[in-house]
Amino acid sequence: MQTGVRLLPKNLITLIQNFQKKGTIIISDEVGCGLGRSGTLVASQMHNIIPDILVLSKGLTGGLLPLAATLISPTILDILSGEIIEYAHTNAGSQLCCRVAIATLNKMRTEEVRKSMKLGETLLRQLVSNVANKIGGTARYAGLLGAIEIPNIESLNFDERQKVYANFLSHGVILRVSPADGKSIPFVPGFTYSRKDYALLQATSQEVLQKIT
Repeated sequence: MQTGVRLLPKNLITLIQNFQKKGTIIISDEVGCGLGRSGTLVASQMHNIIPDILVLSKGLTGGLLPLAATLISPTILDILSGEIIEYAHTNAGSQLCCRVAIATLNKMRTEEVRKSMKLGETLLRQLVSNVANKIGGTARYAGLLGAIEIPNIESLNFDERQKVYANFLSHGVILRVSPADGKSIPFVPGFTYSRKDYALLQATSQEVLQKIT
C-alpha cells in the first residue's frame, strides 16, 4: 500500500511458484493487505500461492489495538525448535486484543459485512477508474485497495505532498500522496463505507487532483 498499490506482475508470480516447487521458503507479509482487504481472505490466494509463513496484523483488530499473528506451515513447524516457538514479547497474549480479533473475524463472516465489502469493491473500482480518466492518470485496484497515479509528474516533494494532504483534509477526507513514489494516491476504505462515503471520496479526489494536473 505504501508504494501506491503495486500489484504483482504475472511473471513474478510464476517465478515465486517455481521457487516454491524447488523448496524455497515463501514468506507472505500481509500486515496491510490480508484479511479481506485484497478481495480474498489473504492476498496470496489471489495468485494461488500457499506461503510457508504468513504474517497478519492490522485487519485482526481493525487497527484499533496492537495485535499480530504469524501462521506457519507444518513443514516450518517441524524445523523450528520449542524455544523459538515459545518466544514472545511482553505484550503477547493480551486478552483484550485477542477478544477484539475474535469479534472482528466473526463480524467479517456475517452476510451484512460480506455484502458491504462486495459493494465497496465495485464502488472503489469505479472511483479510481473515473477519477483517473478525468485527470488522465492511471488506476490500480484489487478488492478494497486502490490507487490513482497522477500523470505528467516525476515525483512530488515533501512540501508539495503536504499541500495535497491539506487540500484533502479541508474537505474532510484523509488521503495523501505516497512518499514511496511521490505521485500515487492510495485508497484504503473501510469495509462498511456507504455509497455516500464513496461519492465524497470521488468528488474530492477529482477536485483536488485536477488542481495538480
